[in-house]
Amino acid sequence: MVFLSTCKTAVLAAFFLLSNNNVNASAVHINKRSTISTNPSDLDGKAFDFVIVGGGAAGLTLAARLSEQENKKVAVIEAGDDGEAVMERILVPIRVAVPNSPNDWGYYANSLGRTLHQPRGKVLGGSTAVNALYMVRASAEEHDSWAALLPDAPADADWSWNGLYPYMQKSENFTAPVNAAAISATVNASAHGTSGPVHVSFPQFVYPATQAWTPTLAAMGLKTDDPQGGQGWGGYITPNSINPDDGTRSYAKTAYLDPASGRGNLVVLLQSQATKVTFDTSSNPPRATGIDFQQSQGGQTYHVEVISEVILSAGVFGTPHLLQLSGVGPKALIESFGISSVVDLPGVGEHFQDHVLVPLTWSAPNDTVTGDMLIQNTTFAAEQLQLFHDGQLSQSLMGAPNNGIGYVSLKRLFNNDTFTTTFIQQMKENMTAVITNQGFTDETLRKGYEATYTAEVNTLETTEIGAVELLLGSFGSWNGVNRTISMQVAIQHPMSRGSVKLNSTDPFVPPVITANYLNTDSDWAIMRAGVRYLRQVVATEPMKSLIVEELSPGAAVQSDADIDGWMYLNAATQYHPSSTSSMLPLDHGGVVDPTLKVYGTTGLRVVDASIVPIGLCAHLMGPTYAIAEKASDMIKANPTANRTPNVRSGAESIRFSWMLSAVLAAVMAVLAVEL
Repeated sequence: MVFLSTCKTAVLAAFFLLSNNNVNASAVHINKRSTISTNPSDLDGKAFDFVIVGGGAAGLTLAARLSEQENKKVAVIEAGDDGEAVMERILVPIRVAVPNSPNDWGYYANSLGRTLHQPRGKVLGGSTAVNALYMVRASAEEHDSWAALLPDAPADADWSWNGLYPYMQKSENFTAPVNAAAISATVNASAHGTSGPVHVSFPQFVYPATQAWTPTLAAMGLKTDDPQGGQGWGGYITPNSINPDDGTRSYAKTAYLDPASGRGNLVVLLQSQATKVTFDTSSNPPRATGIDFQQSQGGQTYHVEVISEVILSAGVFGTPHLLQLSGVGPKALIESFGISSVVDLPGVGEHFQDHVLVPLTWSAPNDTVTGDMLIQNTTFAAEQLQLFHDGQLSQSLMGAPNNGIGYVSLKRLFNNDTFTTTFIQQMKENMTAVITNQGFTDETLRKGYEATYTAEVNTLETTEIGAVELLLGSFGSWNGVNRTISMQVAIQHPMSRGSVKLNSTDPFVPPVITANYLNTDSDWAIMRAGVRYLRQVVATEPMKSLIVEELSPGAAVQSDADIDGWMYLNAATQYHPSSTSSMLPLDHGGVVDPTLKVYGTTGLRVVDASIVPIGLCAHLMGPTYAIAEKASDMIKANPTANRTPNVRSGAESIRFSWMLSAVLAAVMAVLAVEL
């Protein structure tokens, strides 16, 4: 009888909740499994505490961390699918290839007289599902330079090395190499995290060129110890985002989303593109109220309401594009498309920078094992894939992505102290002319570029930070040549800046991306010196023994003019764009403040690589995970105050859904006892 009375009390309590208009919607938690869906009704007309745009490195990290709060409802809107149709290509490290496929956003940039492909992952997991798996950190001095650009940042928004390093470790589940001697690897255990979601390890198969890499760079005078503790320069074999248990890719979906799949307060909607951030413009400043989204070009527009914050994690191209579509960005640009300006923010889409590479290729002896063998012999490739699936990871080329890296400072690159000093002085003296050449007309953008230019020049002058990255490739795939080895030179602190600008009011039309690669004399000179340095690398033992002939650019290309001509035709992205929503002071053309809030708005943040204000000697996957981990803690500690969502009539609200569930559960409990 006591139990029956308790159940009836629960029913009354539930009905009381239904009639109580003061229930805090953010406290709702439906006790069911999280939803991964393609059905727009799972979001349309409903309200969530946090709405995240983009299911990539940052978006899924945020989703997992914010949904740890059981009383917070989290929604993710992802334009891509779940990747199941190409899952083997995603999971097998060397097989992934999605350019110009449905899993590629299909962005293109204008630069160097060409239209250059800018592949980005359009799939659950974003580019972490399709990239080259490098887990590389920048150096402490670079992060400290970032923080120095933000003199008024609060203590809990510290973007220095000390402020971000703990989050690098928090995201990492590191496993030391089983073949450390073969790759000349040294491990500083204290530099790594061992309990994070992202598996970080080393391939078990080692190419001959990989084995020769570190000893060769050591012979060139580069340091070769573990770089992950804040000293990122030198030459080494970098770890990859690989699960050591089975050799598969560890990416945002498997690392962050899958472990959160049992949470009823998390909904991930796929194949749905965010088309607009909606605002209450009667608020001062304008308050983000939700996201409009569509599932096809010209299709029905759906809407999801937000209670606390909209968080944009749509990437370096997607985030500024969505902001501009929503009326946040350069007023003249936005109004030229007939869009009402919500916030005049000149920096949205500006300050674009990227690591620019040129690839060099050499032939190798015919008995050298290179990745060309997978392309030239389909039977061999099938056998290698089977070895991978059988767990024979030390024998399978399929589990071995590229991972040889070298970061070479300006002083080492030029190998002439007098010339280096003169070169740096010229960079400083040329700053005003370079700023003018970049085409900045807004004074805040000029000030921001001057600040970042000065910071990066000072870093190059006073530290061992890499001016270029050297990247070892397992094969070059050259027609008519059986075995090839490729290497890249990529400039890490380019002074050239580009932009991302609205191209149409149709959100499915990509923005205009102007890359402006190699748009300064210093960028040309540094890249040219990198080409010459890499030629010295292959002329040094033990790498020298693996080289037969230079295929590209070829031995005849020696003069500055010839090298420049070759670079003009062959330079391309290294797939590390950044800075289009830069974290800078507002009067320096900044888009977000140190707490990641978009200037001039309430309830809107950006969390992805677009906020990074300066170049980093790193592949940006690892830093982006860390940024999102830090952002999650910041948002949990200081969320935007709740608003009352405007849930459309007839739509099921999260609040009502929870209350109805509570009533039904109580009724069923009563019936069970009475029956």
